Amino acid sequence: AEITLKASTFQYTGKPITPSVTVKARDPETGIYSISLKKDVDYTVSYEDMPRTELHFGDNSTVKIVNLEKDPVTVTYTVDDLIDNQYRVKFQYSHQVVKPNGREVTFTEYFELLYHEDDGFPVLSQEIMEFDGRGIIIMTEYMKKDALIDNFSSALKKRLNGRKPVSSYREMPSDAE
Repeated sequence: AEITLKASTFQYTGKPITPSVTVKARDPETGIYSISLKKDVDYTVSYEDMPRTELHFGDNSTVKIVNLEKDPVTVTYTVDDLIDNQYRVKFQYSHQVVKPNGREVTFTEYFELLYHEDDGFPVLSQEIMEFDGRGIIIMTEYMKKDALIDNFSSALKKRLNGRKPVSSYREMPSDAE
């Protein structure tokens, strides 16, 4: 089957995006995808709800974390000293998680976000250690809701994540026997 979406890119609106879908089957005689299939008869469409994680920073050193769990979580954060127009925002929160064996356990997540600006946009970047030789890379970036750009990658993320992995294996010289 040939599946076609109304468009290939979509502007973020803050609401679910459910593009129309066209599905065509291959004509066995011509080999061309020309037989239109009927939605809910020949195929069904479902859209996964991928909630964005939102961080709502309060005036009293609190951050409300939305869309990580069923209920929002509010925790206290700390800020390191400003160095070169960058600083780190740190917080942690605990929540209940059900393991595959059915046992419920408390899971604590630690966040350390780097605040920096990219083309005048304030960005909070979540760094992680990549063990492929690149070192620190950017996993997730957060922007102000009114300045949100889909598929945004800061210059810092492009620079750090664009480095090539370092192989831990070395080729043996061909004369070694």
